[in-house]
Amino acid sequence: MNDHRGRPRVVITGAGIKAPGGNDVDTFWARLRSGHSAAAPITRFDPSALPVRFACEVRDFDPEPYLGRKEPRRLDRVTHLGFAAAIDALDAAGR
Repeated sequence: MNDHRGRPRVVITGAGIKAPGGNDVDTFWARLRSGHSAAAPITRFDPSALPVRFACEVRDFDPEPYLGRKEPRRLDRVTHLGFAAAIDALDAAGR
């Protein structure tokens, strides 16, 4: 089916998120609505050489349930987060 401009219509049936505000949609939206910042002291590396010591990091995320035991070593963290969010979206859509 197309829209009034002839473009294919898109239906979003599931959502997934891995973000500093939360690792699932409900937690993320609750934190967003509450107005609480996700900024906290940097923990993923030593920030002592930097002028700023806080950031918004994705915390409490383990890629192993999504990618298995070996695959996370072959991929960077951004890829871990993207794949995990996509898998969560597919699960929410009832794939």
